[in-house]
Amino acid sequence: MKKNGEELKRLKNVIESDRLQVTNNFNDLLISDLTKVLKDYFDLKGSVEVSIGKEGSKYLIDIKCTSTRIKTFGIIPR
Repeated sequence: MKKNGEELKRLKNVIESDRLQVTNNFNDLLISDLTKVLKDYFDLKGSVEVSIGKEGSKYLIDIKCTSTRIKTFGIIPR
């Protein structure tokens, strides 16, 4: 039984790590969407960088960009 338990654990790890392997199209679309949203709030300098990692059963998403200023507005833009 111990061997079966280890095999199931290994299979679970393989499946979870495969979920993390996303296509370049996914990354391009994510960065494009994030850039559009962030430009509503900031004057971006350079490009938006995204990294996705896995810690246990959770995904860690790091978004990095540089801004020259925070935009001010009194109402929510449409």
